[in-house]
Amino acid sequence: MADQIQNASQSPGPSKNNLNDNTNNIGAQQNGESLENNNEHSNIFMFKEICGIDDETAEQLLQESGGDLEAAIHQFFFSRDHPEILENQNNENHEELLRHRRPRQPSPIFDEFNDEMRALLNQNLSGAPRQLPVQRAPPRQLSWIEMFKALVLLPFRLFYWTFSECINFFYHFLVGPPTPPAIVNRERNNVQQRDFVNVVQDRILMNEQQNEYNRALAIDRQKAEERKQLEQQRLLEERRVKEAAERARARTERLCRKREEIKANENLDEAILASDPKSEIIRIRITFPNGVHAERRFRQNDSLERLFNAVFIHPECPEHFSLVVNFPFSRLYCAPDWYLNEFEQKENDEVVVAKQNGILIKTFAECGLKYSANVMVQDDDA
Repeated sequence: MADQIQNASQSPGPSKNNLNDNTNNIGAQQNGESLENNNEHSNIFMFKEICGIDDETAEQLLQESGGDLEAAIHQFFFSRDHPEILENQNNENHEELLRHRRPRQPSPIFDEFNDEMRALLNQNLSGAPRQLPVQRAPPRQLSWIEMFKALVLLPFRLFYWTFSECINFFYHFLVGPPTPPAIVNRERNNVQQRDFVNVVQDRILMNEQQNEYNRALAIDRQKAEERKQLEQQRLLEERRVKEAAERARARTERLCRKREEIKANENLDEAILASDPKSEIIRIRITFPNGVHAERRFRQNDSLERLFNAVFIHPECPEHFSLVVNFPFSRLYCAPDWYLNEFEQKENDEVVVAKQNGILIKTFAECGLKYSANVMVQDDDA
């Protein structure tokens, strides 16, 4: 009985050491959890301060990043710049997570190969960042029946894959969307056509500009020719006026010399006429263009040239003149040849006939002038 009591006293129960160990373990777990909570709260606080977001969003991003603050910050900024890529990545991660949690159904080896190739092509073409590989369970080993079935279906699968690829190729080649080379070639043709149109338009514009230049040049040449002709006419007119002035000056000088010669001869004739009072005298009253009157005496058998000389030497006589009788009105053709040649004056038909008959200038009696007459001097230059 005593042995039983002693054994009972030594029976298993919560000893003091065991209680201390349990207490230490529980305290350590609580300390670790408190440290983790403090780290998590500090990460959330820092994440909020850096990115400026709320608590719920910061906690969600940290959970998705596995508590890595740097990864969560990168994910936040990347999602803000590329939200569509992050959404696709989240969907794919969710699908991979579900696929990892639920084992895939066994499938033939070709379907698995096609899925892997399709996933790689989609990842390369989409340009999305590479994802961390998901750890999958190794596929189970195929049985002999499944392997035999795969070998039997291999030719049919190859034929189906080849035929479908050919059909897709011809479909996309004929009615499908254009490939980048086709678009480039079409744009190149458009550029070539546009360049050709530009060249044609440039040539048309150049031809129009050349035609305008030729017309303007022709107009300028015509104006220059007209100016040249006008200048030539002006020079000819100036030369003609200058020559006419020179001729008039020379004629005036010759007439002055001739007037002095005639004046000396007329003075001698006046003396002879005064010494012969028995001859029949005719008195001629001369009226000049400015109204000045003069009177001269002549013999009736004197030539009319003496009347011309008497008028010519008078100071009021113009250089180019002619004589007329007022009653009856008649013109006296009494100018000598040297005077007609000086003014390039044509002779009258009567004078020409008289010269052909040997008669140079008529006398006063032949003209019907007796005793007295009134003669008027006309200025032919007026």
